[in-house]
Amino acid sequence: MKPTNLTFAVVLSMLVASTAIARRGGTDIGGGDTVRAFFLNAGDAVISYLTTTSEGQKIVASEGLSIENLEKSLDVNIIKVVDETLIDRTGSLVDALGEKGSITLNKLNWAQHIDSESDVYFLVFHEMLRENGINDDNYVISKALKNFPENLKIKKSLISKKELIASDRLSHVIQKEQIVFGGTGCLIDSARTLTRFDSTTNQFEIYPNEMSTVVGANKLSSDRKGCSIAIPFRAQAGKKIIITQVDLSGDVDLEKSKMAVVTVDTFVAGGKQPIRQTKVIKSGNSDLNAGFLLRENSAAESTCGGEGILRLNSGLVLQDELKKSTTKASYAKVSRVTLSMKAVDCGIKKIK
Repeated sequence: MKPTNLTFAVVLSMLVASTAIARRGGTDIGGGDTVRAFFLNAGDAVISYLTTTSEGQKIVASEGLSIENLEKSLDVNIIKVVDETLIDRTGSLVDALGEKGSITLNKLNWAQHIDSESDVYFLVFHEMLRENGINDDNYVISKALKNFPENLKIKKSLISKKELIASDRLSHVIQKEQIVFGGTGCLIDSARTLTRFDSTTNQFEIYPNEMSTVVGANKLSSDRKGCSIAIPFRAQAGKKIIITQVDLSGDVDLEKSKMAVVTVDTFVAGGKQPIRQTKVIKSGNSDLNAGFLLRENSAAESTCGGEGILRLNSGLVLQDELKKSTTKASYAKVSRVTLSMKAVDCGIKKIK
């Protein structure tokens, strides 16, 4: 199956069942099978790209890839979906682990990818390559698929959300290609940091997939990550752009006596000093598995018809308060940063 514009409705059990049955093996129509079905169909879209586009054909030729072998990795007996935290050989939290004969996906992380409609086709290709025994460290091959063609993408829903009318839509405001990332949680030029503008809500979303900390199973009693982002934005003539809200969201899975500290501050370059927001999450005397939200109502704004750079600095620290060795991994991660914005006439004052 090589779809050119496959419609994928996550909510329809029928599609999940038919996808799994079409491959070898059965299905119990659970959440894991929804994730597996998405991965299989995304893999088919990757195969379609590699075989039907000139760019894809060049990748196959230059890397000496076997389409037949890549297709064999798209098998329900190879792709496993688990609830357990996945830790790679470096001790880092990952969405998937691929090796010869096996691709293991973390159900929660991939469900989040599906829900956010993230452009993860290069990640799927990465795991297909690893299952084929091909070295793709640092996504040296698969990153070529990072900006995947829209006509080959899986459609999440049978009913698409409608974009805002052109005069309300602010997709032109964020200078996406000029965003600068830095820090251990969103490395410069990292293939794993994803961005997306939602033209139905005027929200800009950043997915810093390396902004995660782990202690316990990786022999660490403390771990920290930081992420600094400089986001250029521009207002059209007679308007100014107001960043009304910044949300930092993620989740934790902590054994008892673990503590996570999340921080964020936002400001426009050259403007007022930021006020740091901090959230402390403690598991206490029992395990804790939950999500978190840190909200910054910054109301940062551009000049009239001018430009600005929104700077967003975030930190994540995870500690084992008892510093005892354990075989179980505890983690904390930032999954998404969401910027809400609006355009107002220059004569309108900011509401405090």
